[in-house]
Amino acid sequence: MADLTITPASGPLRGIVPGPPDRATAELGLLLAALAAPGATSRLWGKGLAALEAPRLLAQLGVAVAPIEDGYEVSGVGPSGLVVTDTLALPRSPWLAAATLGVLAGAGIACRLEGLSGSPQVLALVAQTLRQRGAQIEGRFDPRDPSALHPPLVLEAASAPLAEQLVAPSPFPAKVAALASGLFAAGPTYVDEPVLASDRFERLLGAMGLAVDGVGAVRRLSRPASEPLALSSPVPASPDASLALLAAGLGVAQSQVGVRGIALGPAHLGALKALERSGASLRIEARETRCGLPTADVTILAGPRRGLDLEGELASASGASLPTLLALAATASTDPGGRVGNAPPSVLSDPVAEIERPGRTRGTLALARAFGLAAEAEPGRLVLLGGPLVGATFDPEGDPAVAMAACALALAAKGPTTLRHADCIVESAPRFVGSLRALGAQLEVRP
Repeated sequence: MADLTITPASGPLRGIVPGPPDRATAELGLLLAALAAPGATSRLWGKGLAALEAPRLLAQLGVAVAPIEDGYEVSGVGPSGLVVTDTLALPRSPWLAAATLGVLAGAGIACRLEGLSGSPQVLALVAQTLRQRGAQIEGRFDPRDPSALHPPLVLEAASAPLAEQLVAPSPFPAKVAALASGLFAAGPTYVDEPVLASDRFERLLGAMGLAVDGVGAVRRLSRPASEPLALSSPVPASPDASLALLAAGLGVAQSQVGVRGIALGPAHLGALKALERSGASLRIEARETRCGLPTADVTILAGPRRGLDLEGELASASGASLPTLLALAATASTDPGGRVGNAPPSVLSDPVAEIERPGRTRGTLALARAFGLAAEAEPGRLVLLGGPLVGATFDPEGDPAVAMAACALALAAKGPTTLRHADCIVESAPRFVGSLRALGAQLEVRP
C-alpha cells in the first residue's frame, strides 16, 4: 500500500487538465450496450479511465467485451441474449449493482449473486423497489440493521412481465434499478423526483434511443419497442473528481485551474452555482455531448472569500460527494495564510452519503478535524465552522472521494501532509495525482 506525501503549494497552481472519466457512466453504458441488437458494436473510452467491473460481469453473462485503447468494445446480445451458467459475482459499485439487478429481474433470469457489495443499504432499497413491481429477490437479513440486505442474493424468475411502476427513488441507485427493469416491463416506469438528482442513467438511455420523458417532477420510461441502439462515445469527466481538482486551485492564492470535459447537465451544476453565489469567477465553455451528457470545460479565475452553502437541490445536483463538498467549502473560504476566513458556516449535505457508502459522513468529519477544521456532523449533513488548515497524517480508509478531498486540503495547509494508503484514488481517477502535478503541485508517492 502506497502513501502520498503532499507539500503545501509554494506558488499558484496553473493550467487546464483533462477531467477523470466518470466510472459510473462507463459501467452503466457497458451494461446497456450489452442489450443492443445482436452483433451491434458499442465503444466507450476515456484517457485515464479507471479499471471497471462491468467487463468481468458481462463476461459471466455471455457478452463479449474486448479492451480497446483507453476503453472497451462490447458486442450486443439483445435483451433476451443474456445467459447465466454459474453464480454471478455481485458488483461493488452501487450503480452497477442496481442496474444489474434491474436488468436480471426484468429479463426473468433466475440466478444467485455472491460477493461483497459496496452498500447493504443500497441492496435493500433496490430489492424493495424491484419487489414492488413483481420481482422475487431475497438475501441475508441482518437483525442488527433492518435497513440492510447482505449477499448471497437469490433472484427467482418472475412468472409474468414486471408490472407498471411509480417509484420515488432514494437513493439514486433505486431509480436506476427501476428504469433498468423497465426495459422489460409490461407497462411504463414512472419516477417521481421532486428534487433534481443525478440523471446519468436517463441520459445514457436517451443516447441509445430510449428516451425518458415527462412533465415536471415525474419522468416516464415507456416499454421500449426495440433494443437499445449501439453507442460509440468518449466518457464524460466525473463531476466529483473534477471538482476536487478545482478545489485544489481554490485554496492556493492567484491560481487559475481548469478541467476539461466535465459532465454538466442540469443535474450536475449545483456546486458551480453555489461557487458563483459565493463570489467565485468561473469560465464555463460548453463542449460536445458524451454518453448523452452535455460537457463543459470549467476554469476558476478567482475564488470566493465567503462560506459555501450546499443543501437541498444544490447538493443533490452537485455531482459531488460530501468529502468533495467539504474541500470546496474549506478552500473557497481560505485566505493565502491558510486560515478559513470570517465567513458564515458552510452547510453541506449529501442525501445518499450514508446509503451508497456507509461511514462517509464519519470519514468526512474525520478529514475535516485532521486538517484543523471545526465541524459538526449528522448523517448525510455537515456544518463547517472554520479554523486553520494544518498539515496532517491521515488515512482515508479506502474511500477515493475522501482521499482526493484530502489532497486539495493538503495543498492549502500549513505544513506537509502524509496520506496513508492513497492507492484507493486509483479506483476512481488513476491520473488524479498526475493532474495535480501538471498544475504545479508537489506530491511524492512512497511505498
